[in-house]
Amino acid sequence: MKNSYKLFSFVLVMSLLFLSPSLKAQTEISFGANVGYGGLNMTDFNDATKKGYEEITNQFSNYSVSQEDVGGGVYFDGHVLFTFNKSITTGLSVNYISGSGGLEGTAGGTDYTVKLDVSTIEILGVLGTKIPFGSSTALALKGYAGVGLPSFDLNAGGNNGSAGDAYFSGRLQGGVEFDLNSVILNAFVGYRIANAGAQEFEINGQKGKFEVNGEEKKLDLSGLLLGVGIDIKF
Repeated sequence: MKNSYKLFSFVLVMSLLFLSPSLKAQTEISFGANVGYGGLNMTDFNDATKKGYEEITNQFSNYSVSQEDVGGGVYFDGHVLFTFNKSITTGLSVNYISGSGGLEGTAGGTDYTVKLDVSTIEILGVLGTKIPFGSSTALALKGYAGVGLPSFDLNAGGNNGSAGDAYFSGRLQGGVEFDLNSVILNAFVGYRIANAGAQEFEINGQKGKFEVNGEEKKLDLSGLLLGVGIDIKF
């Protein structure tokens, strides 16, 4: 995590440089929000619950079990941006994304539930550029880097546990902006880099990482991002 904080600090320092007194007159300040869909890879966890479901259906003729991938959900962010000379953008973004899924139900009198509720807040520095291609439109390219603060709530056979170790978060994003004088509308696509690794859960006072057949599994929150947003200039 030390490298994550160093990178986050570097981006914030860059932001402050762009806001030096000599540049203030050429700097636009905007506050905004985006909303859309954020995917969550969660490949290790999803593969494990799929395999568990297959084993249950092969072993039992009478079962009441369902499986659903943790695949993502609604994405939201709020941000403050500083645009220098209408071309270089820097700032700070805070985003939220959540999802849930897993294995749920019983077979042969045994509870096989392994369900995970996931949410994360990411605090990211922003650095990007705008490339105009019309009087009021521009291609906006941004890079993000910072820290993710996740919450993992696990139900394993009726035993509840949680984990929340911070992780490095990054994002690459591109989109189109429409400048309507005091308001900017945008649509974008991006990819989040957010592998939370092998988290340590605490269940009934016992600590341990999510494992399948003795192998630690990573909880990867990376994924595709699609959204629209609005910024108000000051």
